[in-house]
Amino acid sequence: MRVCHETLRLPGESLPVSSLDPEAIEQGVRQIAHNLHQMLRKTTPSPGELMELERRIDELRVHTHGTGLIAIDRWLANSRSAIRARAVAEQTSIEDNALPLFRGATPLFSP
Repeated sequence: MRVCHETLRLPGESLPVSSLDPEAIEQGVRQIAHNLHQMLRKTTPSPGELMELERRIDELRVHTHGTGLIAIDRWLANSRSAIRARAVAEQTSIEDNALPLFRGATPLFSP
């Protein structure tokens, strides 16, 4: 079964464990693992790619958080943290690279 918006719910709309589709969860976890591996190996993932993967993790965690799927939920949470760390590193890198361009420049507006 393919994971799509019909099988995944928004935060706050979690289904009881008995109504979870294990096949959809398995497919979602595999796809996230594949995308996460590619993204973390990529030299510079786009902010949009990072945000999209984070959104998909959040959607899947609606079905795993607070259920018997503790190990999967923990892996998803750790994956989300890895994405956040990468996003912060990318932002810092962008700011560090842009900083020399503005050193010594006269500000347009004074505070």
